[in-house]
Amino acid sequence: MLEKFADLNANLGDIGQGLLLQLQVEQNVLASFEKSVVSKEGCQDLAEDKVDIPMEIIEIQKSLITNRTLLMEAKKYLLFKGEYYKSPVAIKVFRNPLTTNTQKVRRIFEEEIKTLKRLESPYILRMYGICIDETGETFWASSLHQTGDKGQLHRCINSTNFLVAKGYCVKLSGFKLEQTESSISGRLKEKTPKEVASSAYICPEGLASVNHPYSKASEIYSFGIVLWEIATGKIPFAVVVNRLLLNQEQAS
Repeated sequence: MLEKFADLNANLGDIGQGLLLQLQVEQNVLASFEKSVVSKEGCQDLAEDKVDIPMEIIEIQKSLITNRTLLMEAKKYLLFKGEYYKSPVAIKVFRNPLTTNTQKVRRIFEEEIKTLKRLESPYILRMYGICIDETGETFWASSLHQTGDKGQLHRCINSTNFLVAKGYCVKLSGFKLEQTESSISGRLKEKTPKEVASSAYICPEGLASVNHPYSKASEIYSFGIVLWEIATGKIPFAVVVNRLLLNQEQAS
């Protein structure tokens, strides 16, 4: 009994230390998101970018995107690191675009940037624009940034959309020009489950019914799963994902 009690006491001590650390992190996070702090950091962030780079989301000339270095290959696009007005940017280049109607792409792009113009924050990755190459490639240059009283739902919160910038500042990416991207590359059906299933971030109500309206609460649930990943270092619902992979192997 004494041994069991000692083990239990040690476990409770570890849990207590963990909770204390979480409280300290929470206090620091809340302090960093105070309106005055966010406003100050936002102004500083914008000032740094405005030195050399145009702030409007525009169609970019290909010659202005230089020093491309390949970072990653995906089915629909290549991801490069490069420079735009001598400032480092991430560049997404679509592979084998489905459309050759560049005028249609430009028209859809011009409509969608009206929405993106409202997104401005030091915590959101800034998009600079699109480069349409008549020879077949379509580029995106990103470095994106939400301000204003009216919020916009992200609709695709997952751990892959959080990037770490200098000074360990975390920036949210994934605010996409959805219609523009769809008009260029179409949509691919995933044949194999990813290591982290996209359904892991969908709230139970959304999984239960496709008619469930996506709301701020849905987004908070998705963000909660991301925080759970960070806190545990584990894959969300790994048992379910492994079962899907096993079923796929048995079917093949």
